[in-house]
Amino acid sequence: MNNTVPKIDKETYRYFQDLIFQTAGIRVDDSRYSMVCSRIGKVLRSHRMSHWHEYVDLLKSNPDKINEFINIMTTNKTHFFREKKHFMLLKEMLIEKKQKIINDNAPNFWVAACSFGQEAYSIAMLLADLGMHKTQPRSYRILATDIDTNALSIAKNGIYESEAVENFISPEQLKKFFFRGKNNHHGKYKFSDQYAENIKFRHHNLCDFNSSLPLEFDFIFLRNVLIYFDSDTQYRVITKMVNHLKVDGIMFLGHCESILTMKWDLEPVGPSAYRKQK
Repeated sequence: MNNTVPKIDKETYRYFQDLIFQTAGIRVDDSRYSMVCSRIGKVLRSHRMSHWHEYVDLLKSNPDKINEFINIMTTNKTHFFREKKHFMLLKEMLIEKKQKIINDNAPNFWVAACSFGQEAYSIAMLLADLGMHKTQPRSYRILATDIDTNALSIAKNGIYESEAVENFISPEQLKKFFFRGKNNHHGKYKFSDQYAENIKFRHHNLCDFNSSLPLEFDFIFLRNVLIYFDSDTQYRVITKMVNHLKVDGIMFLGHCESILTMKWDLEPVGPSAYRKQK
């Protein structure tokens, strides 16, 4: 087979654009043509296909392959304790509410686009450092969801390359929360199962507006996701998040993201952090 993949014609490119938008709400404009060609080209080669229409036929005849398509089209960029100001703010709020949390119900966290899992594990480490980790009864619950099934698999395993851990974790946290890999996992770290027990990783499409979760959350992390949506999809996703947020609950967005709070009766409480007022 020739390893050279032909260029995507306009009609086929439009099909890929429509498919990712209809499935995941992500707008891929014409400026990302080269990126789309590169990513899907790898799939063609792995399936030993010589033309784009073969992959289009595969997607149309095998809906289960659409997850594979979404996986290759999504961008997963994250690291432990990314956007530290949010974790500083969360720490202040948890210290302030700690006694109330102990006396009342365990707080629920939703990491709504968890990627490879570092965000959820960072929250768990913060809670443990505050002395709040307890499994019987649970002192907190973290639901971590993503549309990318490949990323979720990595998140569930909690195994990372050494530089992805050592560059963002203090030596004290490294010793407390991670095990150094051996044999096949040499040069990697595994997040401790002990501190992962209160985290549940689940597949979820934020743009599936016909499904809802059976929980309300005290804290929702929806960071660096809205930038991939158009304004209408942003509005619908934020509305969905707010409907799952408890009164006085906090929603964190990415630092480069902002919203018009009056639409949802949200009060800014920090950089890209909002409290639900009623």
